[in-house]
Amino acid sequence: MHDMVQTLRNHPGQWNSITAQALAVLATSKHHIDRAGAAELLVETLGGRLSYEDATTGFSQAAPALMFTRWAHTFEDMAAIDPHVTLRFLDGLLPHCERTQHGMGKLLGVYAQEYVRVHGAKRSANDSPQLSPEMTAWLGGFKGSSQAAKHARAILKTLT
Repeated sequence: MHDMVQTLRNHPGQWNSITAQALAVLATSKHHIDRAGAAELLVETLGGRLSYEDATTGFSQAAPALMFTRWAHTFEDMAAIDPHVTLRFLDGLLPHCERTQHGMGKLLGVYAQEYVRVHGAKRSANDSPQLSPEMTAWLGGFKGSSQAAKHARAILKTLT
């Protein structure tokens, strides 16, 4: 997969949900260099060559077969480059993922950490919510004492 980053970077055609699926697979590579390359490509292309909508579609279609724990590492690398792009992408992607998929706690932990880092632990009464209504509803669907449920409650708590 090491050549896949360069192949995608040099891809002359249109970027769409199929290209996003390739990035989603690359983002779960067992090799850190591949995941870091996927993170860089996402930051470079989201909102430009690759629309957020196509990226969300491609990643959500690939998600059931992939490891969220490795995605978490990729999104940590991505957030180190641009946390705002990372949060915007995850805000659209996560509600399309299965809450109970293995590794969701780790993935949601990355979102929670970056959310607090970017927006602070508490919003003031004058601030508008920084989450989409879809994300807020999705987070509200977590129940129990899992790591993912704890992160979901922590994120929602920052909105009150």
